[in-house]
Amino acid sequence: MKKYYGVLLDTTSIQQYVFGSSKLKENLGASYIISNIYEEITEADKDGTYICDKVGYIGGGNALLFFEDKSEAIKFIKNFTRDLLIKAPGVSIACAISDGTIDLDDTEKFNEFKEALFNKLDENKGKYVPVITLPSHGINEECPRTGYSAESWYEEKHDEGEEGDYISSIAKTKLNYYEPANLKFIGDFNDVLGKLDFPLEFEDLGSSKGEDSHIAIVHIDGNGVGEEFGKRKTLKEIKDLSKILEDSVTESFKFLLETIIQEKEKIEKEISWDNKKLIPIRPIILGGDDITFVCDGRLGIYFAKKFIEKFEIESKLTACAGVAIIKQKYPFYKGYILAEELCGNAKSVRKNIGRSEGSWIDFHIAYAGISAPIEDIRDKYFKIKDKCLLIRPYRLSRNKNDIYDFDKIIENTRLLIKKDSSEKQILSSSKIKELREVLTCEKEIGNEFLNQLKSKGITLPNYHIDYNYSKSLFQNNVTPYFDMIELTELYPKFELE
Repeated sequence: MKKYYGVLLDTTSIQQYVFGSSKLKENLGASYIISNIYEEITEADKDGTYICDKVGYIGGGNALLFFEDKSEAIKFIKNFTRDLLIKAPGVSIACAISDGTIDLDDTEKFNEFKEALFNKLDENKGKYVPVITLPSHGINEECPRTGYSAESWYEEKHDEGEEGDYISSIAKTKLNYYEPANLKFIGDFNDVLGKLDFPLEFEDLGSSKGEDSHIAIVHIDGNGVGEEFGKRKTLKEIKDLSKILEDSVTESFKFLLETIIQEKEKIEKEISWDNKKLIPIRPIILGGDDITFVCDGRLGIYFAKKFIEKFEIESKLTACAGVAIIKQKYPFYKGYILAEELCGNAKSVRKNIGRSEGSWIDFHIAYAGISAPIEDIRDKYFKIKDKCLLIRPYRLSRNKNDIYDFDKIIENTRLLIKKDSSEKQILSSSKIKELREVLTCEKEIGNEFLNQLKSKGITLPNYHIDYNYSKSLFQNNVTPYFDMIELTELYPKFELE
């Protein structure tokens, strides 16, 4: 009966590393590095650069390994982290070695052993911050991409030729891996893509030249996944759940790609799909229950909904999504942080209001810059005295009696821009714009606006059978109309017709 010491590795600050650049190629390369950071770790009976006695599991930025000899575990960590400084500068790893040993067949004690190892990892994270970049001393040239010391020469190929510059080793390493990253994604979805390719520039996601273009950063995170892993008492159960999540994400994204291809003619009317060799979506992270992709700003919410609906079927779990719609030239990392905050807000509302049920989507369009956390932005700009302009986030509940039901807000958005028999919009675009302003004004101005509509025989969609929104704009100091107005701009027209 063999007993083993456990070694737990955790990749830290992943978001900063992957999304810290506004260059899509660097984001891709960084994602690939993180996804394959532990690929050279193998068991003793297999070929590999780094050997352990047993691989527990590898995934989600973590690796659980087992060694019979503690000195070998210490040696492994020294070699692995040393080489990481050269192979992947800028990547930070936290490590923990168990104090005692475990018989891997002892299912009763394994969970306790695993929890103790994770607790030790958290303790180690707070003890020190490793130095993972070359220091700059003021006399060094600064990397134009990262701000770190520019110590590496890099030549980037263009249609016009090659252009070279000194950049940091961090940026160069990411750029060295963007092509393998792209090939990996193409290979994973080749049966769907056919001859299509993924874009390598934000400009190829569907924006039109000369437009003030926006992209959507979609961040999706599974609900209660940590709890599900906590319920698993053996290594096999943990591996099985990891495989289910991995397969579910792959199948869900494959379904999304199939949807895009099937709806090609509709989408072409929505965006500028000029390069027919590219599909207008770019996956960046598709790992475990953590998903991030980018697309044109007008398609982000719709694509998030499609992905989650398939993910629910495949995994039997739910998920929350944050969709940040930002200007194409805006710092990408700030946009990603916004998407992450929106996803977190959806999870918070799901827990506090939704009784921890269902999948939820939150969204925000940043017309200018992002100057504060989303909670502060909404408190400052979307609350007028005691009134709130937003109901979002919305639940994919398919329950028309639910005030947070996503299908309900889309159905009422259709009614808001409904056309008459002559194909003329009943509530004109100018009136919808006026409604947006009226929502921020006093109640008397709102009543006057509604009376004007009534005199023309126009009634706003009531939104919910139990409330008279169409007669007072607000109920319980909340209105659905601001969300509807923004959705007319942020949701595909072919879904609102």
